Amino acid sequence: MDSNALTGDIAQRNPFAAADRANKQASLSAQQDEVARQQAAESRKAEELKQRRREAARREKESQLQSQIARRAQQLEQQQEEVERLRAAKIAAENRARELEEQQQKMQEQAAAREAELQRERQEAQERAALAEEERQRTKAKAEAEARRLGRHPPSRRAGRNHCSDDYRQPRTSDSA
Repeated sequence: MDSNALTGDIAQRNPFAAADRANKQASLSAQQDEVARQQAAESRKAEELKQRRREAARREKESQLQSQIARRAQQLEQQQEEVERLRAAKIAAENRARELEEQQQKMQEQAAAREAELQRERQEAQERAALAEEERQRTKAKAEAEARRLGRHPPSRRAGRNHCSDDYRQPRTSDSA
């Protein structure tokens, strides 16, 4: 038997029961619609909550990434500053080494110049000494020749000075004194 036929049968017998049943059907349908709406609203709320959580997680991750980027940028800046400081220190050390090398070279040149000057002065002094010795020998030879010619002692003996070598010294005897 068909349920519509049965419903129609009951509706004909008791019109109030049919209306009551229709009201109950409508109420049940309204309740089902309300439950569906509430479930849809809950579902939307749950989806919105998920979306907000995903968005919050995304923002947190983005914030962490920004913090990491900022820290890394600061580290790189510090490393760059350290590299620049080391480069400046290296340049300063190279400049100082060059200055010291130039200073040492200059001192060596000055020492070589002083040594050459001293060598030249020694050479000149030796030459002067040799010339003075030659002059003394000539003077001595002249004095000896003159003394022999005149038959006398060298002038230094007569003057009481002892400037000549021992060759001219005559042993003193008690007679000559």
